Amino acid sequence: MAANSGEMLSKMAADGLGVVMLPTFIAHRLVCDGALVPLLTHIRWPDTTAYAVYPPNTTPELSRPRIH
Repeated sequence: MAANSGEMLSKMAADGLGVVMLPTFIAHRLVCDGALVPLLTHIRWPDTTAYAVYPPNTTPELSRPRIH
């Protein structure tokens, strides 16, 4: 299965529909609750990079403070 939603993948795995690789911020609660069980914990997975892509003229204004 493939999806672009970690929440949906975690729900499907918790329902017994497969094995998923999830980021800690999604899996932590489910592991603590016993809904998911960590697998392959001896493997060091490579770090990945995430990028934020914005449509033209919609990038957040990070360099200027907002005055309300």
